[in-house]
Amino acid sequence: MADGKARVILGVSVTPANRHDHDEAVPIVDEALKLLKGPPEAVCADKAYASGKNAQAMESRRIRLISPPLKPKTYTGDEFFTIEDFEYDEENDQFTCPAGRQVTYTTTEKKRGRRTYRARRSDCCDCRLKPQCTYSERRHLKVTRHHASLVRLRADSKTEDFKKLYATRAPVIEGVFAEAKQWHGLGRAWRRGLSKMLVQSLLVSAIINFKRIMATNCPLSTLLFALRALIRQLWSHLRGADRCPHDSPSLQPILG
Repeated sequence: MADGKARVILGVSVTPANRHDHDEAVPIVDEALKLLKGPPEAVCADKAYASGKNAQAMESRRIRLISPPLKPKTYTGDEFFTIEDFEYDEENDQFTCPAGRQVTYTTTEKKRGRRTYRARRSDCCDCRLKPQCTYSERRHLKVTRHHASLVRLRADSKTEDFKKLYATRAPVIEGVFAEAKQWHGLGRAWRRGLSKMLVQSLLVSAIINFKRIMATNCPLSTLLFALRALIRQLWSHLRGADRCPHDSPSLQPILG
């Protein structure tokens, strides 16, 4: 995570390749909020982070999420109405279909927590729009419990202000990635294990921030904050009790 103006690194997260980056958005933002005087205006992220869960989490922190959500589709492709064609009433927790009929809540999945909404059989039976809606006797909708926040995120993503902010994301964060990989060795792991990889990432991030101090005119307070955050995260990691004894950071290189 990097500052959008000064391009200093504010936080680092290292995960295995089989874990989705989506789940790291809220923890890394919360780490930065512990040291900030107030929440940032917005958090820009790629499409992988655009979900109702992350949108709701940012709303509760008074942060605008700038992450374009994927286009909703039905399981049968573009033949039928998508969830976006149904108007959601958050207060009454129900949908209104394109024909003006209500689709009400029925059950919640225990495993994934997805909520199911179902139209009345009598409403769908004589509906003129049924060929565009479903093959079944009535339409079902499945959404997450954060669907209201996702609806607001989709609406916000269509505004010009949202698009301008999102356009600023790639030059900042992709440039930091390229700098770390090409000039500071982050393109290759120095040692094995997530613990050691996190130490490497934090050290590289600290070096990049030191370079910002020497080469840019960004506020010194911003740079000191970023350095303190990284050093604090590194120190906390090195003292962590959750590491295995054999995974402790070592200066010994791996040979072979």
